[in-house]
Amino acid sequence: MIKIEEGYDYFRMRNWIYDDKEYIAVCDSLNEHDKEEFYMDLRKIDIHKEGRNYQHGLAKYFLHEDIPAIDSGLRQVVQMN
Repeated sequence: MIKIEEGYDYFRMRNWIYDDKEYIAVCDSLNEHDKEEFYMDLRKIDIHKEGRNYQHGLAKYFLHEDIPAIDSGLRQVVQMN
């Protein structure tokens, strides 16, 4: 776990502020065809699902762990609580 934390401390320990007003204005200004062709509305992303994908990626590429083993361990922890 320490290896993972060291890998992303730079990003985790700082404040990141993004101004998305223009981005949202562009998303809202697209016609229906362009919205389908260039899907970019981040308001519709399932942040919990993406967070889990992020955690799996960290475990796989930093720790070289087997993803099914991680899922199995998470299920066991949930069942214990």
